[in-house]
Amino acid sequence: MKIARYKKGFIKVSEYNSKLHFGNIYCPDCGKVKLKLIRKAGQESYFDFIKEDGGEHDELCPRANKPIQDAKIIELVQSDSKKDMSKLNFLVNKNLERSMDLLTKLENDGKLREEDKLNLMPFKKQQLADNRIREYSKQDLYTINALELADLDIDQMTKRYCMVYGVAGITATDIGDSKKLLFKIDQDSRFSIFIAPSQVKYLDFDKSKRAKFAVFGKFKKSGKFLNLEIRSTRDLVIKD
Repeated sequence: MKIARYKKGFIKVSEYNSKLHFGNIYCPDCGKVKLKLIRKAGQESYFDFIKEDGGEHDELCPRANKPIQDAKIIELVQSDSKKDMSKLNFLVNKNLERSMDLLTKLENDGKLREEDKLNLMPFKKQQLADNRIREYSKQDLYTINALELADLDIDQMTKRYCMVYGVAGITATDIGDSKKLLFKIDQDSRFSIFIAPSQVKYLDFDKSKRAKFAVFGKFKKSGKFLNLEIRSTRDLVIKD
């Protein structure tokens, strides 16, 4: 990891000061597990979790569980089966909810009220009796904290589907009948999403603002720019 949570903000490895940060930096996602700086000869420094007495991740933290294998996600995405599509939609919605709820919880000093929880799945679907779908309720999609985008291997990122979440300045621009959303997380991390003409009418966003977001898709590099390809606007949530 190249970033860590410090108080109510974040620090990068290059900003680490032992007098300030030693024993006071935490998981960049949930802020509960302590981190330490690792320095090794011939390698770039990085943050790692303190394994003993470092604390436990929040139940909503994407680092709490191992993500489902990408091969399985690809299988579901490429399948023509309605059952597989239901499984994938269940997974995506569950992870969108988890990501947004975590951001809301952190925003409210670790408290998440029932009325503040995101609910993307109707009650009937939440009560699905199909065991093969319910088994995915305990698994998470590969999730990226948007602040880490600048430090990740782009070539590796473009090979797998992922959930991206965080807080960003979001700008909407019309490009013919399509729309481009630019997500600027900080000075170093940003990406775009292009909304197809057939999906623009379903996009509930038309103003530039800073907001919480979560989105499922697959990254594609276009020159110096990073684009996230999504199935539809249903895989994108933007919330004040």
